[in-house]
Amino acid sequence: MLPYEIERWDSISNLAEIWVKVDTVYGNTISRFIGMYWGAAADPASSSAAVFDTAKGFQGVWHMTEATGDVSDATLNRNTGANAGTTSGPGIIGNGRVFVTNRIIMGTSPTLCGLNDSITVSGWLNTHADICDVDIGY
Repeated sequence: MLPYEIERWDSISNLAEIWVKVDTVYGNTISRFIGMYWGAAADPASSSAAVFDTAKGFQGVWHMTEATGDVSDATLNRNTGANAGTTSGPGIIGNGRVFVTNRIIMGTSPTLCGLNDSITVSGWLNTHADICDVDIGY
């Protein structure tokens, strides 16, 4: 069984976001595939920490799908981001956060600050016509 995290399972609206940790995904082949079971046949072992393993280099993963309040870290580090005015909104995968002049403050966790190695920061950004300048950095 592959480690997975169920971020959202909405059987009423037929919506789900599920993160699965896979080694490699090859295109144009039928020899490797992922099977999915649900209901009584499903293993209920959803684990965000197994998918976003700190031993594999994940220092923090924030899906930002919370309807209100602070944003939770999916890794074992549990670096909660303090919401400073963002609101919930539709994202590319499920819900996300609306940033205008607001932000999420990650604080000074030792798992995020003072890293001796380079880090990679990734995200999806949906700009609107009224936004003319985007600055992403650390």
